[in-house]
Amino acid sequence: MDVYLYVIVLTGILTYFFYRQKIYIQTASFAIVMALGIFTEGVLHHYLGLDFFRGAPGRLLSIMIIAIWLSFIGSILLTIKNRSFISRHVDNSLNRFSIGTWIASTSICGIIIDEQFNPLYIPELIVTANFLLWICYMAGSIQALRSIGGNSNKVHGVILLTTVSTQSLVLLTHAVLGQSPQLMMRVLIITGIIMYVVSLVMILKRYLGSHWSIIHDWNNTNCIMHGALSITGFAAVTSGSVPSLIIESLWVMAAIMFIFVELIEIIRLNLRLRKLGIRKALWTYHVSQWSRIFTFAMFYTFTIMMKPEGIIVQRAQELISYAGVWILVGLTFIQIALWISHFSAFSPSNQQKSKSWTA
Repeated sequence: MDVYLYVIVLTGILTYFFYRQKIYIQTASFAIVMALGIFTEGVLHHYLGLDFFRGAPGRLLSIMIIAIWLSFIGSILLTIKNRSFISRHVDNSLNRFSIGTWIASTSICGIIIDEQFNPLYIPELIVTANFLLWICYMAGSIQALRSIGGNSNKVHGVILLTTVSTQSLVLLTHAVLGQSPQLMMRVLIITGIIMYVVSLVMILKRYLGSHWSIIHDWNNTNCIMHGALSITGFAAVTSGSVPSLIIESLWVMAAIMFIFVELIEIIRLNLRLRKLGIRKALWTYHVSQWSRIFTFAMFYTFTIMMKPEGIIVQRAQELISYAGVWILVGLTFIQIALWISHFSAFSPSNQQKSKSWTA
């Protein structure tokens, strides 16, 4: 009972703060929950073991993540109350894809609630509500893709949240309901893959079909190009509905995409440092930065969860298992420090109505 009390109190404090300060979170702010959730549930859980996850440190992290998630939901409800929901979260076609973070974060929190606290019927209700939200989201996303059409010069990795949100449902359903129908799992995984191919083609069309600047036109969310593959592989491993050969192929593709995207990120960082200096290049907060934590953590989790057969993949798995966790710990603490030091980004004077990941 104490755990529920802590969640209620912390959620109440955060919600009251948002209400008093008239803070309305950006559409993509649920990426914070996604990143912290997979870092706790995926990385720390598997590296430190079940004793850590269900012990005091793991429970404290879970309480904080769930409270942030619930307070963000409260902020969304406030926009419905003051009739600004549509203008903030739906009107902008690209920003509409960010609603995928709501689904993915709900999936992660549903898994944490089920594994940590196991309250009666609540995880099942979360599964049902998340499926309904996903149906509405996919309908809106397909419409948004059609409206973007040939005008894809602003498209970036945010559209891949269609894949991330879909595969997160596989993880949530399997965690809460156990042995779900394999046909349903396969349909969801294939749907996510189809959305990945469509989205990737649009992203490549943007970058291959026009002149662009790596400093100004390469978006943080492009790391979802490998993160979406990683969560697809993770969903395939978890559900047990996909042959091992396909799972290993997904890992190879995710690893290649990871190297490709992160090499571009290194080049971009070097150019930004030269042009903008350390402070502006490194110490400037943007909500899309959480996508990097999420995608790195998802690649790590997918890697340690699969059972490779090839010797090269096995050696890569061992290296990532030992070294990857410390990279993720460092990146996560830096991102949290950056978020706290730039918390004024949530102030009313800095609110953007609907363009959290559209720039």
